[in-house]
Formats: sequence, C-alpha cells, structure tokens
Amino acid sequence: LAVMCVLMLSGPQTVGEIRTRDKPDNAEAQGFLGGAYVEVGRFEDGIRHLETALRLGDKSSGVYNYLGAAAMSLGRLPEAVAYFRRAVAAAPRDEVMHYNLGTALSGLNRFAEAEAAFNRSIAVNPEYADSHQNLAAMLMSKGRVKDAIPHFQRAVDLSPDSAVSHNNLGGALASAGRFADA
Repeated sequence: LAVMCVLMLSGPQTVGEIRTRDKPDNAEAQGFLGGAYVEVGRFEDGIRHLETALRLGDKSSGVYNYLGAAAMSLGRLPEAVAYFRRAVAAAPRDEVMHYNLGTALSGLNRFAEAEAAFNRSIAVNPEYADSHQNLAAMLMSKGRVKDAIPHFQRAVDLSPDSAVSHNNLGGALASAGRFADA
C-alpha cells in the first residue's frame, strides 16, 4: 500500500490523502501520508503530516525516522539528530536508525558520536554495508586510514557490485601505501 501511495502522489488525490481526509484523526494514516511525501521529496508536506501523527499518538520509529530524514534533507541537522535519537529509542535493534543518526551526527562534525552510532548499527547487523561504508569514509576524513580499511573491505564484501565501495577501498589502500593491493 505504501508503494501505491508513493506512485500515486503525482495524481490529483492519493490513497493517503483520501485516508486522511476521511479520517483526519487517524495517526496511522497521517504517518503513512507523511512518509510517502518524504519519499518523493515533498519534505514540508511530509513534516506536517508526520507531526500530526505524533500529536495523535503515533510515536513509532518510522514516524521519527521520516521526520529525521526530512529535516536532514532540508539541512536542519540538529533537528534531524533529535528525531533520529527518538527513532533509535523506539527501535534500538534497527540498524538503519543507528545508521541515520550516525550520518546526521557526521554532518554536524560530531565524529565521536557518529562513530559510536555507526558501530552500534554494525553491532545490530554486521552485514549492513552502508554503515561500514559511512564509518570508513568518516574515519578516512579524520586521517584514520588503517581503521577505515577493514570497513571499506567489509563494504566491498557485502556489496561486491558497488563501484563506490571498490573505489573507496582502493583509495584507502593507496593512502596506506599498499599500491599493489589497491
């Protein structure tokens, strides 16, 4: 149903708009529509519906995560961090919530906190390639090449078709003087 709503957002009415018009006090419908709007880049519309979902009692990780994604897309990183922290609190065993928090913290140059968030994401799911990739890129930016290499390698192992992962691993190996491995 969520996919159908996203696909229909360009039309005159959407499934979500119909659901919220018919039941404006339905938190699930408000969250559903807000998430769909965020997915298609209508961030302000998404925020409006997601905040309504919160007021109506939906305190799910999905609502907070979509609010964080919208805030981050609008360049409001402190706000995004606050929402992602709430998403993590609502779903501490979801690697994506930790990953998103780490990404927002990294954007604020709060690297120690970002590193901890990426490591929590990896602890929850060691096979989440994006966390390895972003952690490694952040470590590289801080000059911690040797710490970054195993995470770039793991990202390549998990996503062997990713040109970005291969390129980043090669760059890290070259930076470490391991040209033959690059």
